[in-house]
Amino acid sequence: MKYKKIITILIVTAMVIVNLPINQVEAISETNEVNNQLLENQFDEIKQEVYDELNIDYTDELDINLIDLEEESLHIETTFNSEDLEVKGDLEMSLETEEMNFTSSIIDENGKHINKKYDIAVEEADNETFKATLTDKDSGEKYTVNSEEIEASILPAIILGVIIRTSAKIAFKMYTRSQILRAVTAVTFKSVQLQKKFKHAVDFGVKGSYSKANAKKFETALRNHVSRSSHVYRTKHSGQSGYVMMHLKGNKAAFFKQNGEFITGYKLSTKQKNNYVRIGELIVKR
Repeated sequence: MKYKKIITILIVTAMVIVNLPINQVEAISETNEVNNQLLENQFDEIKQEVYDELNIDYTDELDINLIDLEEESLHIETTFNSEDLEVKGDLEMSLETEEMNFTSSIIDENGKHINKKYDIAVEEADNETFKATLTDKDSGEKYTVNSEEIEASILPAIILGVIIRTSAKIAFKMYTRSQILRAVTAVTFKSVQLQKKFKHAVDFGVKGSYSKANAKKFETALRNHVSRSSHVYRTKHSGQSGYVMMHLKGNKAAFFKQNGEFITGYKLSTKQKNNYVRIGELIVKR
């Protein structure tokens, strides 16, 4: 993933939900559920990216799975089983704060159990480099994990080092993508703009003339469109000096400023659609 794209998309501000009508809250909730489902579907792809970047081969001994993904957290479980060693690692990450906790359990060839708990702080992460600091929750001792090596003193078995850096890098990639999805779906609506563009409400299934009630229906329909859009593009739109975000499903499109503010939405002609796609940059594909 290109990190310059991430920086661009994270300009989008978070939406504050205060006293929204229930239908709008439901639309936002549906958007969050769709985003989580999209992230879940991308887990294997992200895992493969990390395996390639760390030069890890798939084996029957090593297994990494996404156990749980919620709006605010994710849980990744990693196991390694061989004749001489059993290792289990559980990594939990907050999608709000980036905080990561890692719990490990090792059973060596002598049947000895070694259990450890760590806090993980990611210091650097891109396609080539991954660096993090681990803090032992019991002793307070700190260790460094990076893409190339792990300090030998941290573990009785080097395989746990592989598990830590692999699961942590997967989690951080999941976190990054979750922030992109939140940014592009954090949209806001001003009543004056809804009224100005209400002539297009029929394209989103809202019938009747303008009224406050119908404006709310228009907003809800647009929020539903955002949550169900198949593609999101960073593109250009007439009347806007900078780039805009286009949420596209079929030939219907909703356009927003990069801060998430609604511009317009309407059904595109095939020529219009192809032009917006041609000059745009694909950000999200569901």
